[in-house]
Amino acid sequence: MINFINVVYKALGIHVVLIGLNIWCDGDKIVVSATEDNLFSFSVWRQKNLKHKKNDNTQLLTGVQFNGGSFGYAPLRGMCDPWISVGIVQDHSKDVSLVASTMAHEIGHSVGMEHDANSCTCKGGPCIMAASGG
Repeated sequence: MINFINVVYKALGIHVVLIGLNIWCDGDKIVVSATEDNLFSFSVWRQKNLKHKKNDNTQLLTGVQFNGGSFGYAPLRGMCDPWISVGIVQDHSKDVSLVASTMAHEIGHSVGMEHDANSCTCKGGPCIMAASGG
């Protein structure tokens, strides 16, 4: 998944690296709901639990189905603020590249990218910043 995301951002001179992985085996560490309210809870969890691990952005992959057909949430330009440099992505497909595309989309919001116009076309499929999640 990270390799896919790295390929997407390589053209922009951004190198995406996985520096850590936490698997919550004994239950969720935050209340994960079907709305973007999760972002605040996840931000607080990140600040408390990942201070020792230098990172620019933290993504939560969840099996919870979000409301309204969204597959992920991230604050626009969140990367500029260590308190809100997070994203939450629904594990919405058995196709890992589709989930990776959604995570790349949410990272795009974190670095300040907005949704592409409907007229956007990209080689090989939909644009990563298409409103549908890429």
